[in-house]
Amino acid sequence: MKYLLIIICSWVQSAYAQNVSFKEIRLHPNPKYFNVKGTTIIYPIILTNNKAVDKRINNAIKHEMLRKEDSISTRKALTEEISSGLINMSYEVTFRKYGILSMNIYSEECIGNCISGYNYFNFDLKTGEPISIRDILLSEKIDSFRNIVFEDKVKALNHYKEEEKDFSKTGIDSSTYNWAIEQVDDCIKTIQIETFLLGSHGIEIIDPCEFPRIIRWQEPDYTLKYSYKFIAPFLRRKFKLVLK
Repeated sequence: MKYLLIIICSWVQSAYAQNVSFKEIRLHPNPKYFNVKGTTIIYPIILTNNKAVDKRINNAIKHEMLRKEDSISTRKALTEEISSGLINMSYEVTFRKYGILSMNIYSEECIGNCISGYNYFNFDLKTGEPISIRDILLSEKIDSFRNIVFEDKVKALNHYKEEEKDFSKTGIDSSTYNWAIEQVDDCIKTIQIETFLLGSHGIEIIDPCEFPRIIRWQEPDYTLKYSYKFIAPFLRRKFKLVLK
């Protein structure tokens, strides 16, 4: 039995193994928007041993991050974005094994006001196709998992509301407090589990409570993370084999 398990584990690892590396395009921002000497824009190009897969993945990222068509080169697209106010870009890979790539890309644009945020990507390295939450979870278990995440979000936001009541600690006035609570009361009504990241030990659902820019510093800080052991009953067989 011991040797059988070793063979099965080796087969699983071999079946899902996939070489992937990253080439970076590093550029300077336009000094008109951000006058700095160093490189602040680092854009990732995904490389596997399959050109068709590379093209599919990199085009998907380009469409999302740079809003450009396939015919426009990535470097040209970046140059156009820089001329329009892109000042920062960086990326982080959170999962890279068993034929799965999970990563996020941060970007910041400044034209008058600065706008920043993250985009999240999950790819099947065998096909180059995006991995959705429905690919990972059993269809009959999705609603149950969504309910769990919703309960955790509500709990986190209710905790935030209680903490914000103590003006002596938060340093805000009643007007700012009421504005913040209005935002929370709006986003506490819904949950989405479609945006996510895979990590070494579990999955993180990305569903922040976003405030208007003027009070963004008051946004509640919470995470919706679940270990692979916890979500094992919800996983499709393919992902249960590799994520456990």
